[in-house]
Amino acid sequence: MRVGLLGTGRIGAFHAGTLATTSRVGSLTLWDPRAEVARAVAERVGGRVAESPSALLGDRLDALLICSPSTTHEDILTEAVHRGIPTFCEKPVATTLDATARLLTLVESADVPVTIGFQRRSDPGYQALRQRVVSGALGKLYLARMVSADEAPPPAEYLACSGGLFTDQSVHDFDIVRYITGEEIVSVYATGAALTGAAGFAETADVDTAVTVLTLSGGTIVSLTSSRHSATGYDVTFELAGSGGVATVSSATRQPTVDGVADVLASDGGFLATFAAAYRSEVGRFLDYVEGIGDNPCSVHDAFVAFSVAQAATHSRRNGIPVRLDQYELEGISR
Repeated sequence: MRVGLLGTGRIGAFHAGTLATTSRVGSLTLWDPRAEVARAVAERVGGRVAESPSALLGDRLDALLICSPSTTHEDILTEAVHRGIPTFCEKPVATTLDATARLLTLVESADVPVTIGFQRRSDPGYQALRQRVVSGALGKLYLARMVSADEAPPPAEYLACSGGLFTDQSVHDFDIVRYITGEEIVSVYATGAALTGAAGFAETADVDTAVTVLTLSGGTIVSLTSSRHSATGYDVTFELAGSGGVATVSSATRQPTVDGVADVLASDGGFLATFAAAYRSEVGRFLDYVEGIGDNPCSVHDAFVAFSVAQAATHSRRNGIPVRLDQYELEGISR
């Protein structure tokens, strides 16, 4: 396969490394506005560097990976679909709900494979948890308890274009809860505050600490605690409680101490180390989908739903009210 990759930052370089070790990839072409970074990655993985994005897209590609900044996704994905290039795009599809809806319509009307990068769907632990739900081992689902916490707040310049905590961070949680439970999100209520004192939150009216409550179509209630700073490291936890038992997937461990209080020890290395296997697997699953030997790991529709919930959560937090997703979509709140 002839594969192109746009954006050789942290996740782009990781995906390039995965592609370089995949026997079905015959050539890999990269591009990044930072030419020296693209050349360094190309040398490491045995690829070559395109002169421009247009040159890369015109290189008779069998598949494309979009790993560039979020603000570029809409235009690149649109052109790729028009060119008929099967595409993997890191989230988000676009930076607004209306633009995401337009791309959803475009992709659904075109016979072009498009996968969106929500890597937890390809994580072995999350897939195993999903199988427990599908098999009925957990019985009727009662509660989902979720934790999502970063090692440190992102830089102020990142916050300025991130879209906010719910759109940037919690969107992964909103997607995986649908994938694991098989239920749709009916309503959302969110509250939050800026407590870390880190730069950029006041300027963007964003929060670094939040609690979100979701009600699912099957009646399951979900609580999500989100933080931009976990003092013990990157922490992502998903616990499900049902009539048949309780099961959890977590990047954190609990170490008992002599006073009876357990210290929570989260993973080192952040999201890349925690989900390395998932990132490798999702690229392989995307190539399977392109070749017609596997299903789409995550569709544009899935990404649109998660983005809709994130926008509804943002509206809920700002206005102090619960938001029903059907009313939100009809009224176009905060689009």
